[in-house]
Amino acid sequence: MAAKLKPYLEEIFYALTGALLLLGALEYLWPGAVLAYLNINLVLIFWLIISMIILIIKNNKMPEINGVIIKKLNQYQDERGWLAEIYRDDETEYRPVMSYVSVTNPGVARGPHEHKYQADCFIFAGPGEFELYLWDNRETSATKGNYIKTIVGETNPSLCIVPPGVVHGYKCIGAVPAYSINLPDKLWRGEGKKEEVDEIRWEQDPDSPFKIE
Repeated sequence: MAAKLKPYLEEIFYALTGALLLLGALEYLWPGAVLAYLNINLVLIFWLIISMIILIIKNNKMPEINGVIIKKLNQYQDERGWLAEIYRDDETEYRPVMSYVSVTNPGVARGPHEHKYQADCFIFAGPGEFELYLWDNRETSATKGNYIKTIVGETNPSLCIVPPGVVHGYKCIGAVPAYSINLPDKLWRGEGKKEEVDEIRWEQDPDSPFKIE
């Protein structure tokens, strides 16, 4: 909600800043012309409140990881239920080659793990809720070490594209099993399932720095 208000708050902030500068100039040129008709203290207090809200929103902004895309899915609802587009090849260069669906029981985590070559495109649209974890583990990445934790699923239907080298995992945090769909850009075990699995299972390493709580 706060993020949606941010553009409007910024417009109010800039408008108030401009108005204060103009009023200050008028008061300087014609002493008493402004203060006689306007309580400048109230305007300053309102300006400070807007400034603080904008600052809080910016400080609470989700960290970024290069190449990671987290996109809210728009649900189109009517009396029959709802519909949401989950993939369009005219909106992204990402190209999936297979898909699968999984169900995770309450309190159960999948991952964290990492792929060397494969990217994933997860769809979390419900039923159920997940806590999604992402860590940038790429040595050459400008955002190496950045960490994202967010809620996705029925109350926040989302698409998440995870590039190779980004450690990822999720945990079902609701009271019901949670569903997820993945559209990876590589075939699992390659053509004819003849290759090694491209997966580093950090969840099997007791000394792993990547933990799902």
